[in-house]
Amino acid sequence: MKKHQTAPLNDINKLLNLSFYKHYVERQSDSDAEGQVESENHENIIETHNNTRKNQEDNGSNVASASTSTPDHDSVSAPNELAGFIKVSDTFNNNGSVNFSASNISVVDSSIPGKKRKSDDVDTSNWTNTERDIPVTDTLPAFQNNLNDNCELRATEGKNQYCFATPSSKTESSHKPKLRKTHLDTLKKVFHFGTSFSSTNPLTKSEYQACENEQKSNKSLRSLNLVDCLVSLLGDEPFDTYNQMLWSFKPGHSLTPQSEAFLQIIKHSLCSFHLVCRTVSEFKQNHERTHFVENFIPSLMALTKIIGFIEFKWCETPFLSSSCLNLKYYDYDLRAAPFNKLIDALGIMKTQNNMELIIVEASSGAIKEDTTHTIEDSLKILECSASALKKEVAHYKYASLKTFKRLKVYSLQIIRTQVTLSEMSLYDKNHWKFIEKRSAKLPTNWNDRLCFVQYLELLATLFDGILTAQQVQKQLVKENLGLVEFSGPSVESISQEAIILLE
Repeated sequence: MKKHQTAPLNDINKLLNLSFYKHYVERQSDSDAEGQVESENHENIIETHNNTRKNQEDNGSNVASASTSTPDHDSVSAPNELAGFIKVSDTFNNNGSVNFSASNISVVDSSIPGKKRKSDDVDTSNWTNTERDIPVTDTLPAFQNNLNDNCELRATEGKNQYCFATPSSKTESSHKPKLRKTHLDTLKKVFHFGTSFSSTNPLTKSEYQACENEQKSNKSLRSLNLVDCLVSLLGDEPFDTYNQMLWSFKPGHSLTPQSEAFLQIIKHSLCSFHLVCRTVSEFKQNHERTHFVENFIPSLMALTKIIGFIEFKWCETPFLSSSCLNLKYYDYDLRAAPFNKLIDALGIMKTQNNMELIIVEASSGAIKEDTTHTIEDSLKILECSASALKKEVAHYKYASLKTFKRLKVYSLQIIRTQVTLSEMSLYDKNHWKFIEKRSAKLPTNWNDRLCFVQYLELLATLFDGILTAQQVQKQLVKENLGLVEFSGPSVESISQEAIILLE
């Protein structure tokens, strides 16, 4: 019969605050003489314990303490097991024991049934309570509830730990914008999120889910009637003759002016991707600027050059809207104000007020993500997007509030090869709305070029958003000048009610 090690009585009582305990003895008898000695030792221990307990009851004590007459553990040939605890070692196997905790269950010290384990020969009489496994019968239901709630099971074998997740357990999307819980707890007072990292409002959550469904069906590309064109352009054309086929391609059906414009953007983007794939990089580095310039700037530059009314400023461009809002706060002396945020790529509308419409941040290189950098850029995008819209409030304060809510600022955050498109708009007088529109993984190998469709769907969504922003601004100008009448509150009403600002 296998020996069991137990903790000192004082330590166990202090840990569990037990009012009483009992000793159980299990020992292996090699001879009748040894069995007799062990039986006498057991009787002595029980007698000592009974005397100690009687004295404590007379003194009104509810906590059992060790008696000076308690035999030393070294004088006892075999340790004793606690009463009130039942072994659950057979839960998983005949020789292992199970550790239960509030967050998980771990299988420890398992071995082949019928064989002696090395741990059986280890003297644990001087171990602390935390170094022992103390199975409790009441913890099995807790384990079942925990498994259903967290959908995760952890097991340990030796020094290694293993984690088992159920198919229904939630998995975080890799290389997406993210914020810490402390940030979200604060920012939810100002933002309603509809993103992969947070959905704080039923309306924004449903809007985010709608965007996910739109991406699955490539809604933006289908609205431009370009899906069939992409199937042809991403076919099995040999690499050496691909550019010739690309620039000579003509669709088999008529296209609208917007569709023709975006087809040109597609051709420039695919031509650049073809050039990048011509050679394999010899020096693998996680330099974010190299990755950003080679793989993303060409398509964004094609987007703005073909649209015509957007101009990009590249690499560490100062963001100006924040400083405009801070003028009064710093008594018109910006020497004490924080420096302007620097943006990796900033898209500015060529209009009277030069709205900062597109914010692009490269948060990592192509090889490895820096999580801290990702979080910092996520916060920067939120601050700058809100500041850009707040600046527009001052320009269109006499326009319709309903029309202004259609004006949006767009952001692109690049993490490794994953790029996420989000938009921010006004929700109400105290909140902004931040929605994740699309997310795509950019292929890095020519053989994976079919995956380029997802990135082009993202670009098509941004393309449509930019055209919409132009129309909304034209409407706001007319309403602000009094050329178009409207019903309902004006943009000025939110300023009069002291809208909460991001500083």
